[in-house]
This record gives sequence, structure tokens and C-alpha cells, in this order.
Amino acid sequence: MSTLIVYLNAERVGCLEEDDSGLLKFFYDQTWLENPDAIPLSRSLPLRSEVFPGKKARPFFAGILPEEGPRKKIAEILGISETNDFAMLERIGGECAGAVSLFPEEIGRASCRERV
Repeated sequence: MSTLIVYLNAERVGCLEEDDSGLLKFFYDQTWLENPDAIPLSRSLPLRSEVFPGKKARPFFAGILPEEGPRKKIAEILGISETNDFAMLERIGGECAGAVSLFPEEIGRASCRERV
């Protein structure tokens, strides 16, 4: 399993995980859910403690990646499939446009494992 820690405006909000078969899931950290200033990442990912399966999470996270032309070029440079959203987020998630950034678990301050 691979994990990316999700930040919103430099505040940790949750974790995006990919299992060995390539399925994604996203969940908010409990500390974010308890924060009175917490906001959801999007309307499709409202604040809740339940896990969002890939079919709910993937559209949002794929949407913060570059469009088709640049995405194809970036994938070529990185040596990954242009359709592998997780691999692309793993490599360029810290450089996404907007307020959301993703970093590998090793870079984050705490593990997501206790949630699983």
C-alpha cells in the first residue's frame, strides 16, 4: 500500500491511499474533522469520518492534475503512465496548482496507518 498525505493551504487534512491492486481511497484525519475551521476539499468529498472509495475520490484528485497535453508530457518525462493518477500525484503532488498538495507519507509528520 502506498500513501500520500493531503494538505490544504499547508494544513494536513487527510490521506490518499492506493492498495496493491491500484484501488484508491481517501479519508480525512480526525484532527481535521474536529477543527472548527475545517472545510471539505470539495463538494464531492464532504467532511465525514467514513472512507471515500476510489470512485468518489479519484475525480477530485485527477482534477488537480494537469490537462491532457501537459499531463502526457509529464508522464513521459517521469516514466509513468499518463492514466496513473496516484503515481503522478506521488511525483508532482507538491506542485499542484491551487491550495491542495500531496506528499509521500515519509515527508509528512505522522503516519496514516493508525486509521486503516
